[in-house]
Amino acid sequence: MAAVQTFVNPEPLGSADDQQQCETAATQITAATAEAPPGLWSGLKFVGNRGCPFAHRSWWVAEELGLIGSECEYVHVDFVEKTERGTLWVSNDKPEWYVENLSPLATIPTLLDEGVPYMALKGAPENDVISDYLLARHGGGCEIVPSDPARHGLMRRTIARLATLGVIPAMYALLSNQDPEQDEALAASLWSKLLDADAMFSEADAAGPFLFGAEPSLADSSIMPFLDRFSTTLRFYRGFELLPERAPGVARLRAMLAAARERPAFQRTSQSPEFYVNFYRSYGSRRGASTDDEKERMATVQAGLTSGASL
Repeated sequence: MAAVQTFVNPEPLGSADDQQQCETAATQITAATAEAPPGLWSGLKFVGNRGCPFAHRSWWVAEELGLIGSECEYVHVDFVEKTERGTLWVSNDKPEWYVENLSPLATIPTLLDEGVPYMALKGAPENDVISDYLLARHGGGCEIVPSDPARHGLMRRTIARLATLGVIPAMYALLSNQDPEQDEALAASLWSKLLDADAMFSEADAAGPFLFGAEPSLADSSIMPFLDRFSTTLRFYRGFELLPERAPGVARLRAMLAAARERPAFQRTSQSPEFYVNFYRSYGSRRGASTDDEKERMATVQAGLTSGASL
């Protein structure tokens, strides 16, 4: 196995303690192994990456089912940094053994059941193949997929509507934007989609916090890992508050995220804000974090958005 590499953010993140926390979190991402870990092909293995939100959603489901550490082993896959990509801190490239032996699609996660791979689908984020497989095999009595057909149907439609809404791509678009002049338009687009998503998740159960009340479903797991990451990364890199405390238009999403973070299974699969800041550094690319002036302008823009005023 290759030696552990430490990735250090060269720009100050605040206090010395903050910087040290970021450097410590960064060491958790290690160099990719040259070959597949031993014992990978026997038993039930969840092969994921701690920083990836698509892996997080299935990992969370597996933890809710009580599988990790008992019937299923978690195997971390490191992403590979490619020097030809320039100054990017880390890319989402997978090690060769993973692509050749597990997922030719180069998607993550992959579930191995006695060596049989179940892969995340490329270009179809609304389909969580691995969670569906785990729930079909091990989810007896669990309501992550509702037993009631009407609720089950609503859950599937909500996942599809969320995908067509485009709220997740809008988060990535603002984070990765390299032109400060486009920040306002991208922020407005994201905010509109967040309002629509909030209304969507409020339809089935007014009390919440999740789509169907107190317990999460696959619809909730399809968005929570993204809210968990972008509530930190958009604030740090672009000065954008994803779910502002005083904004009633996103109150449901805010309550969902708070409730998810209270669940032990989510806590075991979520990472620290420092980890996310470092992991998503590549999306800032050469621009990095917005300047103080750009963040002040974003705060003004967002104040107008949350009050309903036009830009």
